[in-house]
Amino acid sequence: MIAIVDYGVGNLFSLSSSLRALGQQTEITRDPERVRAADRMILPGVGAFGDAIAKLDATGLVPVLRAEAERKPLLGICLGMQLLFDKSFEYGEHVGLGLIPGQVTDLRQGLGDPTLKVPHMGWNSLEILRQDPIFRYFRDGILAGSQSVTDGGGSVYETEGARFIVRVFERFSLTDRDLVSLSLLLADLGDGRIRLTGITAGCGRLEKLWTYGEEAFLKKLTKLADGFDAAHPQQ
Repeated sequence: MIAIVDYGVGNLFSLSSSLRALGQQTEITRDPERVRAADRMILPGVGAFGDAIAKLDATGLVPVLRAEAERKPLLGICLGMQLLFDKSFEYGEHVGLGLIPGQVTDLRQGLGDPTLKVPHMGWNSLEILRQDPIFRYFRDGILAGSQSVTDGGGSVYETEGARFIVRVFERFSLTDRDLVSLSLLLADLGDGRIRLTGITAGCGRLEKLWTYGEEAFLKKLTKLADGFDAAHPQQ
């Protein structure tokens, strides 16, 4: 069982639903005994470091997570990953879980290129410094097999009877400075059903004034899905 730590921060339902779609048994909990009974743990999180660590501490789970992380995997997602470090300097100085040596600091202090966006939204390249099973389908740069994401790259990979197709589409706003991305994941888990997940991100400097492109895309996608259903009524 995978324990998803509930401390009032994070999109718990979305995470739990994604894992269940992959056939994993999950439990959203703040019960120390259920966390101890789990095979793996996930610490999600959104928002500010100081508020999140205060809420986590209020649950009494901080010593539990520190102890359990010594004997089984703990995955931090987004802000949850930042909480794994020694401390953060976001809006002050805050002590973290201390499971990963290091500090969470403002990236702008060390950036040589002032045009780089902070915070960064969307997709970017990845430099892998140490091999780990979590990077099984990745290589330095981007997802293995894909092209530059700005060119609408994608990947196809298979594992344990399941097949996944990833496609990323990106475009710049009218200012050519705001990147808007649409990421699609098509998953065939071998049970006769096809699952489609779409995620959009970006458009940080300007408010979005229209949705014509997204609406047109969804109409075409719906038409394609209807055609697929008609041609494959058993799937």
